[in-house]
Amino acid sequence: HDNITKISNSAFAYCETLDNITIPASVSEIEERAFYGCSNLKSIEIPSGITELSSYIFCQCTSLAEVKLPSSLHEIKDNAFNQCTALVNTDFLPENLTKINYRAFYYCKGLTSIYIPASVTTIGNEAFYGCTGLTVAGIPQTVVSMGNTVFGGCTSLVSYTVPSCVTKINAYEFQNCTSLVSVTLPETITEIGSYAFDGCTNLTTLTFPAKVETVGSYAFQDCTNLTDIYWCSN
Repeated sequence: HDNITKISNSAFAYCETLDNITIPASVSEIEERAFYGCSNLKSIEIPSGITELSSYIFCQCTSLAEVKLPSSLHEIKDNAFNQCTALVNTDFLPENLTKINYRAFYYCKGLTSIYIPASVTTIGNEAFYGCTGLTVAGIPQTVVSMGNTVFGGCTSLVSYTVPSCVTKINAYEFQNCTSLVSVTLPETITEIGSYAFDGCTNLTTLTFPAKVETVGSYAFQDCTNLTDIYWCSN
């Protein structure tokens, strides 16, 4: 199989009885949706040389629990692991990864913790939306850009520290994180977007950094247990 260099769009999509596949080392490109809906696929190893995981590549692979990614990987495209409900952590992410895109781990309900390498600078919209089992989210201080609703609907998330390079809490970022008790905001924050903490019913205390200039519409709507707000002075 050393002559195989490419796995094309939807090549194995909906092969629902496929539980194992060995990808030859000669493969240098895997197109989007290659394994879409392979609901019995339990493990996968991506060969060295692959630089990105294409969009929807493992979407709805609901049995996928073991993933090995090469150090050459730099980007995880949109919806790559969407609804991979058997994943319990992201320890498999390589150290050279720089970008996690839109809905990359959308509704991965089995995730209990996430590890993001220090090389990552960008996390896209809804990247971890609906990860209802997530209790711990370790985001490195190197992250500069975070999209909207990154942790929306993560109903088990208890605490979170915003990376020190981030300047804005985006719209809907923690919406309906109903278990969220503690959020630490860095001094760099200047804006809190609309609906950012909407429905965070267990949030009791929040300290605003001195540089905050704007708090968006409905930012703390339905934070029914929020009793104390502190404003730091310059």
